[in-house]
Amino acid sequence: QTGTPSFTPGNPAIPMDDDVPATFEDGSTTKVIPGEGTYTVAPDGTVTFVPEKSFTGTASGVTVKRVDKNGTEITAKYTPTVTPV
Repeated sequence: QTGTPSFTPGNPAIPMDDDVPATFEDGSTTKVIPGEGTYTVAPDGTVTFVPEKSFTGTASGVTVKRVDKNGTEITAKYTPTVTPV
């Protein structure tokens, strides 16, 4: 599943810097959570979660980091839920 967390700038007059790609808090673009699945983040902040075959329920989620034009870091959380089929 895919989703884009909502990033709220610290100052509404300062736009997000779309030239700086989004990452997870640790600077990576891929994160594997054992027992849950794999998260990847696109440069625009869109997160894709591929759950492990046996995982259902609410995942622990990830924090995505972007910066505004002043270089201020802004974070947002993405928490997917996987329902059994």
